[in-house]
Amino acid sequence: MARAIEYSPEEKRIINTLYIAHKPLTTKNISERAEMAWKTAKKYLVQLYGKGIVDYGRSANLSIGGLRT
Repeated sequence: MARAIEYSPEEKRIINTLYIAHKPLTTKNISERAEMAWKTAKKYLVQLYGKGIVDYGRSANLSIGGLRT
């Protein structure tokens, strides 16, 4: 039986931010919209990527995250 993935409050804020945006956002945009520090947003984006929830990469020196479909 599969276990449910648990999310921290910060992870939930990032997921909600990306869901509302309906498009990938830079780490800076995510941090501003989720009202958290850039470093915090990056930390939790990397964790969500590890959980398979978001796609996360770099493009033109920007960190970009978006929900996986």
